[in-house]
This record gives sequence, C-alpha cells and structure tokens, in this order.
Amino acid sequence: MELLAQLLGFLTPLLDLAAKVLADAGEPLKAKQIAERAIAAGWKTKGKTPHATLYAAVSREITVKGSASRFAKAGRGLFKATAKAGQ
Repeated sequence: MELLAQLLGFLTPLLDLAAKVLADAGEPLKAKQIAERAIAAGWKTKGKTPHATLYAAVSREITVKGSASRFAKAGRGLFKATAKAGQ
C-alpha cells in the first residue's frame, strides 16, 4: 500500500499538468505531445519513455473515473480535455 501511495503521489502532479496542457491546447493531443509540453512547463522526469507513463496514467483515470475524468479519448492515441479539466 505504501508503494501505491508513493506512485499516486508521483502521478497526481503529472495528471494535473496534463489536464492543464490539454485545456490550454484547445485540441486533442497525442500522449507524446502532452509529455513534451509538460516537460517544457517544468515536469521533471528521469524516465526514458515519459509519454508511455503519461498515456497509462491518463488512460487509467478515464477508466476509473469515467464521466468524472478530466480526460476523454478523442480518437486513436488522442486525448482531449473535458469540462472537468479546468476545475
């Protein structure tokens, strides 16, 4: 449980930043585009595939939260912000 809490603590700022990136973009983006913009905005990562981490985290939020998610699929490999993203 402690490892899960640490992982969720790591992913929360990433998902917050991803929601802001998508809301600011005003258009659907691929995970790699979101990751590049998040890194440019200050997200620190040592991983070799930050876009894969982001893709998994966003997909998980969509699956778990459903209509309450800040994200929605907008096509193959594309995510868009929902009305919840700005909150």
